[in-house]
Amino acid sequence: MWGQQLGQDVNTIKSVMDDLKSKDQLPDLLLVELGFNDIGWLGAGVGLVDTMKDFVDNARAANPNVAIVLANVPHRTTLGDANPHLLQRTTGYNKALAEAIPTWDTDDSPVVLADLDEALDCDPTATTCATTYDGRYPNALGEYRIAQAFATSLHEEFDIGSSAPEVPDTMPTRQVGTPTDLEFDGTQQGVTVTWTQGLRRPPLRHAVARCHHRLGRRLAGGHPWRTDPSLGPVLAVQRQPHDGHTYEVRVRAIAGDSDDLTSRWSAPVRGWPTRPRLRRPRPSTPPPAPDRSMWPGRRPPGHTPTPSPATPLDLRRGHPAGPLPDHRLPGLGTHRPCRRADAGPPPPDVHVHLERLRGGKTPHR
Repeated sequence: MWGQQLGQDVNTIKSVMDDLKSKDQLPDLLLVELGFNDIGWLGAGVGLVDTMKDFVDNARAANPNVAIVLANVPHRTTLGDANPHLLQRTTGYNKALAEAIPTWDTDDSPVVLADLDEALDCDPTATTCATTYDGRYPNALGEYRIAQAFATSLHEEFDIGSSAPEVPDTMPTRQVGTPTDLEFDGTQQGVTVTWTQGLRRPPLRHAVARCHHRLGRRLAGGHPWRTDPSLGPVLAVQRQPHDGHTYEVRVRAIAGDSDDLTSRWSAPVRGWPTRPRLRRPRPSTPPPAPDRSMWPGRRPPGHTPTPSPATPLDLRRGHPAGPLPDHRLPGLGTHRPCRRADAGPPPPDVHVHLERLRGGKTPHR
């Protein structure tokens, strides 16, 4: 078991084994490599040993006679300030696990250690490791070393196999598949490209930790290629692409931190952005006619609107002589226009020219 958090599998191991038991496939031996995700990403340390003990107890609840080989956590290369406590936490957990395993071991359900930390032999203060291709995940040599560590424990503790296996002198070349099935989409807030990636068993539709991608993009028409990194099988070429430009995109897969293991470039795909135009929604029913009864039935003297359905409105605003009338507005009470006594003579007439819009609406100016 590997690839998840110990904190996840501790709660599922019994149900998984019970399900296998119902199919007459109850395992009598478990090889367990868990813990790095808990330490590296969740900050666990020595206390993770208690979670591993719960894991052993839950497995025994499904099969009281299960044999278990527990791997410790290999040190990875330095992450610097990104995780300065990783070395201390890994070392503390491995020491506590080695001390606890003999106390968990029983005649009915033996528990033994597989020393993967020694097998991979990575310097936690270095930036590279010969048994990994990215400081964490094993390369071909690392995978042989992991197999050798587990097989040595199985042979020495359970007498499985005639001898512990040897690591070969030459390593097979890792196969990195060329991404395929590129699809160009220019309708989602810019330009996006998706593809099927391959590593070992192509095609896969999900990004895996052991593989990332390098992207080539250019404007069509002989422009030079530009490259960008990507972790998953989705590329946002440009959030605000230029209308009328045609883009070309190609992808290659890369295993590890260097360019030593790469696939060939995929066949390029091309396309152009077709961003949707926003349209104002039209009402399904016409708006109701305004309620004229809400308006006062009079206007101040001097206000002479002259509406015409075929011509623009021409409103002449004047200043009446004599006392100003009260204007009763619905819901607002009485409003009396006033002028300061020292404001001088009233200004001349002001002409306001308003153009009538469709539907009888008039803009404010």
